[in-house]
Amino acid sequence: MQGKVIFVGAGPGNPELLTLEAYQVLQEADVVLYDALVGPEVLDLIPSRTQKIYVGKRATNHSHKQREINELLLDMVRQHECVVRLKGGDTLIYARLADELAVLQQARIPYQVLAGITTLSGTAAALGLPLTSRDCGSELLITTVSTYSDLETCKAVMTFLNRGSGVAIYMPTFRGQHVLPNLLEVGVDAELPLLLVVQATLPTQRQQSTNLGQADYDQLCAFSAGDPTIFLLGWSFANYISTAMLSKVLESVHVH
Repeated sequence: MQGKVIFVGAGPGNPELLTLEAYQVLQEADVVLYDALVGPEVLDLIPSRTQKIYVGKRATNHSHKQREINELLLDMVRQHECVVRLKGGDTLIYARLADELAVLQQARIPYQVLAGITTLSGTAAALGLPLTSRDCGSELLITTVSTYSDLETCKAVMTFLNRGSGVAIYMPTFRGQHVLPNLLEVGVDAELPLLLVVQATLPTQRQQSTNLGQADYDQLCAFSAGDPTIFLLGWSFANYISTAMLSKVLESVHVH
């Protein structure tokens, strides 16, 4: 017996952001292999008869190595008709999709990829924050902390930022100590707005506004407390950050 693997993006966390197609596939799945960033509310939507296998990886805590996940995927699809590989956000962005597709292609196993709402778009929608605008920030760059290890690459990012475009940094609080100082070293404006968003779209969502020069990486990591986090950098986000800071001041005045 040989079945089919369906890759499903679970969205940024809020189960209401799961697509209708993804929900339907989860109802029909025989087995679901799910990642660490898939929230319990999404897992609760999976029927009790369905076998659920955790294959999550968080920072240095990996339940399975990628090679083991690949082998498990092959093993399950040879035993079941419908195997779902459930990943947080969108399977097409920073989700090791290419690695797993290569294994299936080599084994000539059919698969399907369903789009999910990205962490970035979910975050922006939850904040009411446009990611691009005609007047400021017509481009958007999506990166991870590894992008900033090399100063030459940081210079390329600086050019992008200097055009008024926005930059998103996924997983910034995992081994990202070099990101902010390297950007400053290559000459990025210390006043550049920085927005940290944690657990976007969930009731526990929280955010902190600052700028590149004033940001304290250790403090930002403590604020994120190991939860899913994204950085947004750029002048195109300045209006939102200014409004957020003003709201915080007004709230403080109201409390007192």
